[in-house]
Amino acid sequence: MQKKIIKKLLGKIYYGAKPQICMDVIAWAKKRGLDTIETYPPVLCEVEPYVIEDPLAKSHFDIHYDVLCRPQALVLIKNAIIKDADGLVQLPDGQVCYEGNWHLPYLLENPAYRRYFARKRYLKGNIYSLLSLWSKEFYHWFYDVLPRLEFVLPHLPSDTKFLIQENPHNYQLESLQAYGIDLDRLEIQSNGLDTKVERLWFANPIGVTGMSSAYPLQVVSNRLKRFFKIKDVGIKKHRIYISRKLAGCRRVVNEVVLEPILNEFRFDIIHCEHLSLVEQIQLFANAEAIVGPHGAGMIHMIFAPNNISTAEISPLSASIPPCYAILAKQLGHKFTRLDADLSSDLTLSDMNLEPAKLCDWIKSLS
Repeated sequence: MQKKIIKKLLGKIYYGAKPQICMDVIAWAKKRGLDTIETYPPVLCEVEPYVIEDPLAKSHFDIHYDVLCRPQALVLIKNAIIKDADGLVQLPDGQVCYEGNWHLPYLLENPAYRRYFARKRYLKGNIYSLLSLWSKEFYHWFYDVLPRLEFVLPHLPSDTKFLIQENPHNYQLESLQAYGIDLDRLEIQSNGLDTKVERLWFANPIGVTGMSSAYPLQVVSNRLKRFFKIKDVGIKKHRIYISRKLAGCRRVVNEVVLEPILNEFRFDIIHCEHLSLVEQIQLFANAEAIVGPHGAGMIHMIFAPNNISTAEISPLSASIPPCYAILAKQLGHKFTRLDADLSSDLTLSDMNLEPAKLCDWIKSLS
């Protein structure tokens, strides 16, 4: 018992740091006379029309209003520290950056923010960080990381190296090739590591995750399509159901009951985990309809042709972020939310979808 008490006390001391938080790095930089380069305008007007009638979206919009009012800008910061694989940025004066961590409670509870001690290293030269909250996840990589990189890349020195988490996914490495970033330009950032950077090129995000501009996403999509030589197959378009059967959460647990309906109406049941990035882009670039449970697979709509039909399966009762509803409408897609029932295991957010709801949506397709 005494050992447990001591361990708990030591943990409170070890994770007892509470550095100040910088909510706006570009404002911080300007106060110190640092040069900034504006790289993308504010996205407020591109987001606001799509949140007015959705109470949940409106609440997220209100929380992030100040961020949505800011342009993206690039600034050179000397002797900043990158903390852990979430890429928390600690400025030379000790403040920790909010931007890139999306939501203040996440930042305040992050072990890297609260920790006093860590392994340390020093990187010379010009560094740009590809790290942010959840940046190693498929959705956030394509929605947050690559658009953030897209408009600052022309301003970075040619010898810039890029921080990325340990064991990067193949889709990360493959997509970075489209930006001329190969393995020899990557620096691995692991958890439990503080990296002091001689010259950090910092760009604040374009908007906030789930509320950004469709244009940067389309630029990313077009870049990848050109690089991988994605072809339009013409009139033979795909109807796609994205399965999360292999995922750890938000699965449609009665999927087997839906399969006959999907087969009848010529929907391909796709497990994205089985496809390379090129195969995924090629498939969705020739889609005419996409349906699937709320999850990373729905971000593939950025590769799809204009004006397709999309449907997201998610329980209205679960307060699921409306990111795909906003994105689909920004891209000009027709969007429907198929309300599902939560399964008994609330922790995994698994769900059941009534077959009639899926059938009605499919029959509504033009």
